Amino acid sequence: MVGVLSFERYFKQGLEWLMALKLPAILPSSHYIRRLHSQSGGVRAWTHLAELNNADNQFSRGFVKHFPDVAYRSLFNEYFGYTVMSALGIPQPDAAMIEAPIVIDDVEQLRWAFVSFQPTPTYEGTPQEIYNLKNPNEIQQFITRILSCPSFSLMVAADQLVMNGDRNAGNLVFTSKKSFVVIDHSDILGGPNWLSQNLWGKTDWIKSKPLEEWVDMKSLSSTHRNAIYSAASLIEERFFKEISNLKIALDAKSSQESSDALSAIWWRNMDIVNWFQKRLNILV
Repeated sequence: MVGVLSFERYFKQGLEWLMALKLPAILPSSHYIRRLHSQSGGVRAWTHLAELNNADNQFSRGFVKHFPDVAYRSLFNEYFGYTVMSALGIPQPDAAMIEAPIVIDDVEQLRWAFVSFQPTPTYEGTPQEIYNLKNPNEIQQFITRILSCPSFSLMVAADQLVMNGDRNAGNLVFTSKKSFVVIDHSDILGGPNWLSQNLWGKTDWIKSKPLEEWVDMKSLSSTHRNAIYSAASLIEERFFKEISNLKIALDAKSSQESSDALSAIWWRNMDIVNWFQKRLNILV
């Protein structure tokens, strides 16, 4: 009986991981309704809030992000990062790709953009919208809150895996007191202009802003250290279980970009647990 129950639990858990893998929808330009206002905060993209119909043709609001030609991998990074993070179980809002209007040199044209839909039913805002992060008291409030979120440890580990060194206070959105969703994957894989040959040299630790800027890693409690270390182990396991599905979902056979990016992450996954063990001074 114990063996049957264990297998059933394992099977269900595997199904949950498979069901978690989610690709951004590809929407026709007719789903775009109207622009509401520009959004500040991004340094390598033009972002605005817009009204759109989502993949279910339901009225929604979303942040539409266009990228300049000089950041030529950014749109791929968003699509790839969203898909991989979904497979790893990282909470994210619904997302899509759409040809949306943008004015360049006084001429309106349609260009592909990435859409992060406002999470429902609750959209509280980003930490930089909620807190004055120049005020020490509010910084501490933010740190206490983010450390209380169960997904924090998973996010830190997953960001390290996909080489996201730009997880800042403007690209996660609180949806309740102890929950959030992550947005913005444009800087994964080393940045918006990565080259395939350079990915292979990135099998080492990248800067983790949550651990090196938001909180003082040296002052983390043993509970938080162990939670992050356990999250790294879980991320390692989930990625290896999902790699075949990811290759199919991201068309790695036909897309050299996807193939190179997945290969680079596969190699990083070999070392991720050891990295966190050393950084957090975990004794095992």
